[in-house]
Amino acid sequence: MIQYIGQDGRVHVLGDSELMHFNHNHDRLGRFARSNAASARSEAYNRLSRRQEKIDKLNKKISSDRNQRRMVKASKYQAKLDRAKHKASRANRKRARGKRLSDRDLRRLDKVAKYENALAGKTRKNDKWQAKVDKLEYRNRKDARRIERLENKYGAKTLDSIVMSRHKELGKKYMSAHLK
Repeated sequence: MIQYIGQDGRVHVLGDSELMHFNHNHDRLGRFARSNAASARSEAYNRLSRRQEKIDKLNKKISSDRNQRRMVKASKYQAKLDRAKHKASRANRKRARGKRLSDRDLRRLDKVAKYENALAGKTRKNDKWQAKVDKLEYRNRKDARRIERLENKYGAKTLDSIVMSRHKELGKKYMSAHLK
């Protein structure tokens, strides 16, 4: 006899007469659960293809003309930033030693900050998209390894047939234990 708390908050009891049949779509309390009919391998293939579609979409954004123009501007800002950092290196050393900075030094440090902000604004979207692509590719590699392990373990036999046979086995075990 199995006791469980129902959706109404009361304790319910499942008698043997209620569990005379075994349904692999139900959990042990008789509630409808997620179907196991779909194979894990095909689900993984579907995830891989969906992720690959997202990767393709992001790569299209990255290689778009608009983004390429933005990246050209970013490279120009990077060159300006490098020159400004070189000129401001003396001001940075003065600041590190705790010395008083001249107006010229302050202007140079402000220029460095200005170019850093401009560069970040030009590269932010590209960096974000590239990070997403890297994350999706990592997940795809991980799922591909999982699929390969499943194929090596079970061969050509489909995973849903393995799951179904396991459920039938569990059902028979349950019925034989509770119908004595």
